[in-house]
Amino acid sequence: MSRSTLKIAREHGTRVARAALALALCAGAWACTDRSRGQPPVPVPDLARAPDLASPVVVGSFLPHLRFEPPDLTSSIGTTPLRVVIDEQKGYKGVTRLLPPGGLATVASLVSLHTYPGDAVVPTTLQLKQAQEIEGELVGETSITLVPAQPLSPQWYALVVSPAVAQLVFVDPIMMTPWAKKLPDGRLIARFHPSVQPVVRVVQVGMKTAKVGITFSERVVSTKKLEDQFTITQGGKPLCQPGYPVEGSYLTYVYSCPTLDPSLLLTVTIADGIYSNTPAQVPLSEVKGGPAQPIQFVPDQHPGIGHWTWTPPP
Repeated sequence: MSRSTLKIAREHGTRVARAALALALCAGAWACTDRSRGQPPVPVPDLARAPDLASPVVVGSFLPHLRFEPPDLTSSIGTTPLRVVIDEQKGYKGVTRLLPPGGLATVASLVSLHTYPGDAVVPTTLQLKQAQEIEGELVGETSITLVPAQPLSPQWYALVVSPAVAQLVFVDPIMMTPWAKKLPDGRLIARFHPSVQPVVRVVQVGMKTAKVGITFSERVVSTKKLEDQFTITQGGKPLCQPGYPVEGSYLTYVYSCPTLDPSLLLTVTIADGIYSNTPAQVPLSEVKGGPAQPIQFVPDQHPGIGHWTWTPPP
């Protein structure tokens, strides 16, 4: 197999893994506006009052794509590196997506680590890595790794990217949600917790697949039967049955809803009994200021996309 074929297969496998929620669900794109890095940090707004920032999906871009590691609302990250990755591509199906000369340093100057929701800058050093061109192909990843000057205390943090990055990279709406969130001031953030802190990361409702997926920030266990642990209703009547998993510790629980009606309000309620898959069994919590349960989906919340997505507000 040629190097070119291996590279394409690698890229395809990576993108499939990122989309492995397996419900073929995604959410809207984000518009970006410029904001000078020299300005003082904008206070993070009250989470419960954050506006709905979903917008129509943008089709395609020849700019390199941006993604965060860890993804938004990830907890118990341990020693996972904090990275902003820039997916570049050269000459694949006639499409080239490359940063301009000096682009990596420019993007790095617009990336920072903050406390959340306090928005205080956390001192870091940056390690830049540029993909190398070998025999006309790109090898390796282009990335920015943030190394905290001091060990992180057990609280929520956010990787923050200035809106000005939009001049050099494309925020892919398919791959970025729920990988990052957009603040009202235009900044992109990916929130994470260095120690165990289970929260609901995303709930997705597929119109075409007639499925509901509930994803957590880390692997969790359920102490109840799944029929009692998660209740999904429309018009006050139970709607769905657990598809998979049946038992064990999982990030995502998927329900089948054959009578799903997109014209009716859908309500998802999670009963007490969800705990982290750790000896301490930390109970499920909410991101400070986030909406209380139950989680509700309003009909036509994202018209034309064919699904609904809920994530805790920024």
